[in-house]
Amino acid sequence: MDRVKAGDYAGALARAETLPTDGLHRLLGPLSRAWTRVGMGDLAGADAALHQLDRFNGLAPLEFYQLGLLYDFAGFPDTAEDSFTKTLEVTGQLNWRLTDAIANFYERHGRGDKAAALYQRFIRENAGSELAESVLAHKAAEPPAPLVRTAADGLAEALFDLASVVNQAETIDLALLYSRAALELRPEMPLAQLLLSDVL
Repeated sequence: MDRVKAGDYAGALARAETLPTDGLHRLLGPLSRAWTRVGMGDLAGADAALHQLDRFNGLAPLEFYQLGLLYDFAGFPDTAEDSFTKTLEVTGQLNWRLTDAIANFYERHGRGDKAAALYQRFIRENAGSELAESVLAHKAAEPPAPLVRTAADGLAEALFDLASVVNQAETIDLALLYSRAALELRPEMPLAQLLLSDVL
């Protein structure tokens, strides 16, 4: 984490290359290598790192979503949109983070209609939630800021996603570890703070 925070992506990648390929931390390696590589300007290597998630069952939503964030950050909106579309196709019930992040992308690229439709889908699938309705009611006139502004932000998002995936009774310690790591890289992540308080 210290190397990423310092902008030493080469050093961070060297550390990421030593992460285990099996066991409890097997998902951390591909995500860490992807964002450290894109921090070094190696988009092809970052893409290849994320595709290592192919060998794990049930992680298509995570892989496609991270690819969307990666290509959005790298300045390839068409490829990013393809990945986000695939994310939505393979995702069951929408969660708030996924909804808001992809809507953020749509709004920044002049697709407010798709953003609104996504929020409406969230409302339908999450009866009783007032989050999306509040966002729609207080929508700013200007496009929002990008969700990922640096590769460190991207890694923080990946760690938060990973914490969400392992937030189960048998892997609660991992959820705690990954959510804390996400907040170390990006302290202003309210949902990561909420997840951490939930775990604790």
